[in-house]
Amino acid sequence: MIHAYARLDRTGLGNMLFPWARAEVFRRDMRCPALAPSWTQWMRIGPWLRRERDKRLYRHVFSTAGYVSGVRKAWLLATRRKIGERDLQSGTPSSRDRCIVEFRGMEGLFEPFATERSFIRQRLQEILCPWVRDVVAREWPADRDFIAVHVRRGDFQPWDPRKASTDFMSMQLPVEWYVAAVRRAQEIAGDGAETLVFTDGDGAELGGLLARPRTRLAAGAPAICHILAMSNARAIIGSASSFSMWAAYLSTAPAVWFPGVRPPPRESPGLNSFQQFESPAR
Repeated sequence: MIHAYARLDRTGLGNMLFPWARAEVFRRDMRCPALAPSWTQWMRIGPWLRRERDKRLYRHVFSTAGYVSGVRKAWLLATRRKIGERDLQSGTPSSRDRCIVEFRGMEGLFEPFATERSFIRQRLQEILCPWVRDVVAREWPADRDFIAVHVRRGDFQPWDPRKASTDFMSMQLPVEWYVAAVRRAQEIAGDGAETLVFTDGDGAELGGLLARPRTRLAAGAPAICHILAMSNARAIIGSASSFSMWAAYLSTAPAVWFPGVRPPPRESPGLNSFQQFESPAR
C-alpha cells in the first residue's frame, strides 16, 4: 500500500504548509493513507533568542487523527521504500506498491493546488485540535468586521531601500507602507471596519500604524490561529512572507500587497492589488 508523507523541514509554518497541502491532495486523489506530519521542530532556538511571540511549537495545535502515527509510523518509515514526489513524473505507483511518497519543500508554491482552496481549508480545520478552532471562532469569526494587517518582523532583515529594488522578500516592510495600505484596503472594503495588526514583532516599533483610529494589536495566539483569523477578515494587507500568502489563499477577501510580491492564486471574488511605495529620501 502507498502512503503519503509530508516531510517538514525546519522552517516557519507558512513554508511547512506547502508540502503538507501537496501530500493531502495526493492522498485524496490516490485514496491512500498518510503518515502524520511532524509539525514541531524542537531544535529551533531562533524564536526564543529573538523573543518572538510564536515559538513555532505546534505539537498541541495539530491533531494526528486520521493519520498513521506513533509506533506504526516509525515502523513504516524504517522499513518501507521511499520515493520523492518528483519520481511520480515517471508514473504513479500502483496501489499495491509498498512505498512512501515523500513531499517536501516549497516547489511550485501554490500552483500545484491553486484550485483546491475549499479542500485545503477544510483539511486544515479537520486536523486542528478543538481548542484551536474554538479560539478562532471566538476571537475572529467570519462575521467580525475587521481588516487584517500582517507585519512580519522576526528573522526578517530591516528595511534597506538600497537592496529593496533587487530583493525585499526577506525584509521588514516599512511601517509607512502599511499605513498607506490600510487606507487602500479601506477604499476597497469600506472604512467602517476596525484594523487588527498581526505581528511577531514588538508593537512599540509600529507606532505610526497603531496610532491610527480603531487600530490595535490582535490577541496573541499560535500561528495557525492568526492565519485562519486573517482569512476571515474583510480585507488582508500582507507582508512579503508565505504566512500572509496562506491567509490570502484561504480567503476570498481582497488583499493588498507590496509591489513586486508574487501573490497566491485567488478564487473569485478574491482580488489582489498593490500599493505603491517610495522610500523617503535620506
